[in-house]
Amino acid sequence: MKKITIKKGSRQFSFHINHIKYCIGLNHQSKYELKKIIFEYFHNTKITEYSENNTGKALISINDHEISKKDCLFYYVHHQYSLQDDLKLSTKSLISKYLEVLLSQSDYIDTIQSINILLESFALELDSQVITSQFITQTPKSLLKLLIPLYMINDEQANEFDLSYDNIIILQLQMIKYISNDMTKSVFCLIEIPELTQSIYEYIHLLDQCIVIVILTSSTVLIELKDVYYMSNINIDCDNDEQIYEIFVSKGICTLKEAKEKMNNIIKNKYYKDLLSITNDL
Repeated sequence: MKKITIKKGSRQFSFHINHIKYCIGLNHQSKYELKKIIFEYFHNTKITEYSENNTGKALISINDHEISKKDCLFYYVHHQYSLQDDLKLSTKSLISKYLEVLLSQSDYIDTIQSINILLESFALELDSQVITSQFITQTPKSLLKLLIPLYMINDEQANEFDLSYDNIIILQLQMIKYISNDMTKSVFCLIEIPELTQSIYEYIHLLDQCIVIVILTSSTVLIELKDVYYMSNINIDCDNDEQIYEIFVSKGICTLKEAKEKMNNIIKNKYYKDLLSITNDL
């Protein structure tokens, strides 16, 4: 079990994590701050003058060691994902990285070498007394520029509007899993969804090579207490026995087992309702 800390200035979120943590609760401002710090850490290459003078830089660490952005890939999964835009293979495209990893597989090495031999032969045929031609040696990354990727359902071209809520999320997770299984770099995945369904839950747990933080509003799945970060008027790491016990001991609960049962019941009873301030239930 690792301890992850996500902070900027006075704002800090800290919790134990195996490889997945589910952030639930109605403290939407805290959820926004958590998401904002994660995005700033991975995407903002230069600290602003305001941040430098007031809040400092964003920081994400595991067991008190800062995550190296150079050695970590970051992906954001959400239900408004645009398959059409991602198929354009921009620099930060998930599909682009997926195809690059796919083309880098050993199964395709001989094929790429054959392409380069053919291009070299073709260049010799083009040779003239005026201009000598040479083709660029093709690599998995350069071959992406020659690809026109399509998303197909039953041999018919489709886009995100043809996918269900579960399928648009799982499609992204499938690509991230493939990438993470093949990379020497670590993968940090932030998932933001309104509802956690059984099929999404099952696929998230296949991302065993990733650090996964899931921000959600409701769930049809009962999540293990240790995997919950409860964001209410106070933020509670439900895998932190000491924190849970200290919260409930003043209410007459004497054992850690009773405190955990109380915490678990609060979450279960309110999963399908508005998640109110936890202090109303103590």
